Amino acid sequence: MWRLPSGALRDKVFREEVREAIRLFFAENRGSVGSPGTLWEAFKVVIRGVCLSKQHGIVKALRREMADIERRLGELERRLAATWSSEVLAEIRREVSLHEEASLREVCFFGRHAQARRYGEGEKAGRTLAGLLRRPWASNYVT
Repeated sequence: MWRLPSGALRDKVFREEVREAIRLFFAENRGSVGSPGTLWEAFKVVIRGVCLSKQHGIVKALRREMADIERRLGELERRLAATWSSEVLAEIRREVSLHEEASLREVCFFGRHAQARRYGEGEKAGRTLAGLLRRPWASNYVT
């Protein structure tokens, strides 16, 4: 079973792209099939592909951004080790806050699903928390 990515739907650009894909799908396919059920099944397949494609692009950009920040942090740490200065330390703090923002955006994008997956792999308390995190998502499934 697949469900709409509620974490991704919080992103305005993502929402607009999905809205446009839905509009285009129905503009091109209305009346092209015999039954509304067939149209609905085709719509689910198309919209799933659009969502997965957009999600992959967003995640790839976030991870690229985080890798760039980590690379810059490594360079700054080497500079700080060579010559201790308050300017380099301030740059490190700035890069760390950028990294925290990017990782927070990734968590917000994935929402509870990522947390549930992470906790679900751990000990019993973590698995219990994972089950509680998944519960509100049960109503979001598309069949």
